[in-house]
Amino acid sequence: MLERIHSVISAPASGDKKSISKKQALLRRQNINKRNMEHTSIQLPQEAFNSILDINIGND
Repeated sequence: MLERIHSVISAPASGDKKSISKKQALLRRQNINKRNMEHTSIQLPQEAFNSILDINIGND
């Protein structure tokens, strides 16, 4: 009987741990995505675009 009471009492704590670990996993994925997005944003100077336009004009 005592074992049954113990398992009922500890059940919500186990659910809380799973909930916290799911939140931690979500935050970890969001952080990884945020860092990846920072690396993918590339800014080119205007001269790069001008060079591309000059190449295209020269091919006409």
